[in-house]
Amino acid sequence: RNLPSGYKLYVKEHTSMLGRRPNWFYRRINSFQNVVLVHPSVSTFDLMLRCSAISVLNSTAGFEAFMLKKPVIVWGKAFFQDFPGVLHGNVSEQFSKEFQRYLATFEQKDEDVYKAITAYIDVTYSVFTGDVSDNHNSDEAINNARQLAKCFRDQIERLG
Repeated sequence: RNLPSGYKLYVKEHTSMLGRRPNWFYRRINSFQNVVLVHPSVSTFDLMLRCSAISVLNSTAGFEAFMLKKPVIVWGKAFFQDFPGVLHGNVSEQFSKEFQRYLATFEQKDEDVYKAITAYIDVTYSVFTGDVSDNHNSDEAINNARQLAKCFRDQIERLG
């Protein structure tokens, strides 16, 4: 409803949601003149390259779009929501103007992308989630716990 005139919203269902929503949900989305439903088999990457901006709740697609230096609007909580140049979406009447201003002034510098990705990698640890099982023995679980503890300790020290 608040999308600026001249823009279309292309909606692609996340693969994890396939078959989980009732048909009326898709009919309702499809009833808007400025909305186009995209088949789940269409490449998200191809869509991102052709669009003016990427709008996500918390999807990895937003992070990928950030790396491509595309404008990104985040509506939910995402690990990249505070990266430079990422806009927080809202449903206010003013959002249309805010969105247009954002697109008109958007500039993503290579240095900003590099710094954000470097910071993200710096706080990423190789761990698994889940229980000890046939795939993960108790030694791996102990190492996993150590890695998680290191992650928390490092983050607390950075804040200190």
